[in-house]
Amino acid sequence: MTSDRVRVLLTVPHLCRSASPYREMIAIASHCSRAGFCLTVCGLRDAGWEETKPLLDRLSVGCFVAPFRPRGHSFFDFVESVAGQRIIASHGPFEIQHSLDFTSSPFEALMARAAGRCFVFSQRNLNDQGHTASLRLKIRLSHRVVAIAAHMAGFLRDLGTPPAKIVEIFNGIDLDD
Repeated sequence: MTSDRVRVLLTVPHLCRSASPYREMIAIASHCSRAGFCLTVCGLRDAGWEETKPLLDRLSVGCFVAPFRPRGHSFFDFVESVAGQRIIASHGPFEIQHSLDFTSSPFEALMARAAGRCFVFSQRNLNDQGHTASLRLKIRLSHRVVAIAAHMAGFLRDLGTPPAKIVEIFNGIDLDD
């Protein structure tokens, strides 16, 4: 029963152990308070499913794959992602959606808002394909932005992010890993 716990959807681009944001996802899954939160991970792609799903199961973290944002630029990609919102809803409801996707696309933030979820995302850089105008819209649609380093907090402030929206949670090194 999870009625007394906050249901959190953590979105990631894939579940592969060999690429980012795997460590961040596993750290959240390992250290999230089970008393206060019920965590579920949604991968955009099924890459890494076989290696990561059993670990998340052992951590009592739900996991599924759904296109929470378009994976390309075609009309089909957009339609597939809108349809993917039904898959997400079938695993919910979720109160919070925290994105570790690192894209500047505002699509996920818009869909989370439309579904009534508080949207939070972690920002580590402006990716190669990123656009500052898109990132500004994503920031506007979000409830909070997690800056993973001091320089990222400065970057977010330079973009006009209200200081109250920026939360600094620096990436660390898990010495037990």
